[in-house]
Amino acid sequence: MLLYTLHNLISAGVAFPVGHLGDRSSKLRILLWGYGLGVGTNLLLALLGGSIVWLVAIVILSGAYIVVEETLEKAVAAELLPQELRSLGFGLLACANAAGDMVSSLYVGYLLEAHQPGRAFGIAASVGMLGVLWLVLTLRRMRTDAFARA
Repeated sequence: MLLYTLHNLISAGVAFPVGHLGDRSSKLRILLWGYGLGVGTNLLLALLGGSIVWLVAIVILSGAYIVVEETLEKAVAAELLPQELRSLGFGLLACANAAGDMVSSLYVGYLLEAHQPGRAFGIAASVGMLGVLWLVLTLRRMRTDAFARA
């Protein structure tokens, strides 16, 4: 219960600064860093999640990266999508998040039941890293397209 309380306390404390920073700089870049922090958090869970000291650090990192995602995903989608497609884009984002949550809950739950937490969170870190790499490539492509139009 104390770890969950700590997680929520961190999320509450980080939400406003992340939103403020997102309004002052690149939301996509901050989101990318948040996703990277999520990858690191899952990697730590895979490798060091059995230690209570590391678990406290992981809960703090988790509270931070989740609030970056929750604060900026829709804002980034709003910036990237034309106005006439925003509702559809938000719906697709929600659908992808829900499907991803369902799949990850099933496989992580299965692997935790099988006493394989390293594998469970290692897979999460790997899939997250693929997403981060995809976003990096997307950012580069957007930069290249903007340069070509100028």
